[in-house]
Amino acid sequence: MSNTTSPASTSRPRAATGPFKPTLSVVTAAMATVIIWHWTDMPIIAANDNSSTPPKSPPPAVAGVRRAANDNLVFGGPTRISGSGHANYMTEPLPDGNIMKWVTTSRGKRFQANPKSAQHLLAFVDDLEAAGAPINKIEGYTPRRIAGSARWSQHAFGNAIDIDQVGRNWVNATFGTWARSHPEVIRAAARKHGIISGGDWRNPDFGHFEWGGSDRELTSDHSIPASIRFNNPGAQYPAEWAKAFSMDGYGIIGGGHLIAHFPDAVAGAAANMFLLKKSYAGMTIGAAGTKWTGGNSSGGPGYAPNKLLTQEILNDPSFMIPFMKAIAEREAGRKSPLTDDQWTRAFKAYQTGKFSPADVKATS
Repeated sequence: MSNTTSPASTSRPRAATGPFKPTLSVVTAAMATVIIWHWTDMPIIAANDNSSTPPKSPPPAVAGVRRAANDNLVFGGPTRISGSGHANYMTEPLPDGNIMKWVTTSRGKRFQANPKSAQHLLAFVDDLEAAGAPINKIEGYTPRRIAGSARWSQHAFGNAIDIDQVGRNWVNATFGTWARSHPEVIRAAARKHGIISGGDWRNPDFGHFEWGGSDRELTSDHSIPASIRFNNPGAQYPAEWAKAFSMDGYGIIGGGHLIAHFPDAVAGAAANMFLLKKSYAGMTIGAAGTKWTGGNSSGGPGYAPNKLLTQEILNDPSFMIPFMKAIAEREAGRKSPLTDDQWTRAFKAYQTGKFSPADVKATS
């Protein structure tokens, strides 16, 4: 269930390193004290069903929990549940409702979902039921907009389910009580199947779950550096603008840091170049390196730290390509797997400001 949009997205340059400090605010409501965690320098992936990216370090197991007067409902639920993926993953054009697929859980509960996400949502629910979750009702595909918004809900794409919800962030007491006592079960299932929990959003909506669209099996071999696994040579953070370069999700890596995922390393390299020009033009290489690495390094390997990153040299392939390659090799700790042809195509995509399937085709 959803009813508002999130703040505009912001971005942090990279994902591999950099300290993040939480601050705690306590808001006293009419019925209870609600704990709210704020993360400084926190990137917001997308305007979605009122979501931001999950916090990068576990807050208390339950945030903002309270019961209604009749004890039949529970407000809020476990936090820090979401798996890797991208909230509001599905976007227009809206699919025809006739393509939606009916699925049945292990305990006989039925719901409709998009064929692309049905198996993930069903597997998530099946894992909860196998662990004893007392699920009574599941709402899936519903062609409706986000309340108070012109935007379509993920329910309209068949990409979301509401489990025992009776209102935004309100679930029935039976499921809510079980959820509060089994946060690790929900967390494990969500991360296994790439499910995003509305309970992790800044304006929480526990009981709402959606598929994040990312198959993390493709990035599970941790013997390979994250920047290579995620086709993201510069290891940049996810950002709304990176969708122009086909960013299709994100992962959570060492230290709880976020890293954008791209379908192809050419797309990732093009986005890295775009980020360099967008957020670092006018800086010295020394200062840029410090910012890019979150203070864990400085400069660019093999480059004078006082050299200025001007618009002119950032548009010059004879500088941009080897410079970005040096950054990529520092991130990976090894030689870049991209060929010279791939770097050239990445530069061309960067200059056009977008990545298209044609950019992955070898040049003749």
